[in-house]
Amino acid sequence: MNKLKVGDVVGVIAPSDSFKKEDLMEGVKEIEGWGLKVKLGKYVFEDIDDYMAGSEEQRRDDFLMMINDSEVKCIWCAEGGYAITPLRRYLTYDLAFEIEKSKKVLVGYSDITMLVNFWTNINCPAVYGPTLCGLSKWTKRSQDWMKSLLMEKNT
Repeated sequence: MNKLKVGDVVGVIAPSDSFKKEDLMEGVKEIEGWGLKVKLGKYVFEDIDDYMAGSEEQRRDDFLMMINDSEVKCIWCAEGGYAITPLRRYLTYDLAFEIEKSKKVLVGYSDITMLVNFWTNINCPAVYGPTLCGLSKWTKRSQDWMKSLLMEKNT
C-alpha cells in the first residue's frame, strides 16, 4: 500500500447513512492534525428519509467523483449503514479498472464492507477501520495506530 504523506488529500464521502455534522467535523479535525487535506463530497451533508445521506444518485456521484479525482489519494467513508446497498449496482468491471489504476486507499466499516470487499478483490488497499465520524471517539492510542497504518513513518 502506498502510504499517505503530509499534504495528501483525503476525499470524504457519505455513501450510506446520515450522521451528525459535528461527528464528521471532529474526524476531519483529527486527520487534518495529521497533516492531511480534506475534500468533502458535494452531497456529504445531505439527509433524506431520516436515515440516508442523500439520494442514491447523490451518493453515487460523490463516490464516482472521488474515484476520478486525481488529487484524492484516500477515500474515507463518513459513516456506515445499510443505505449503501443500492450502490452495489455501480460496482462494475469498468469501475474496478478505474480504482485499480488509481490505487486509492479506502477506509470504512459496517456496511461499507461491501466496498472494502470490492477494493480488496481487485488488489487495491482498503482498511476495515473507523468511519471518519467515529475516529474522534477512538482512544488516542488507537488513533495513533490508524495514523501509522495509513501514513508514512516520518509524518
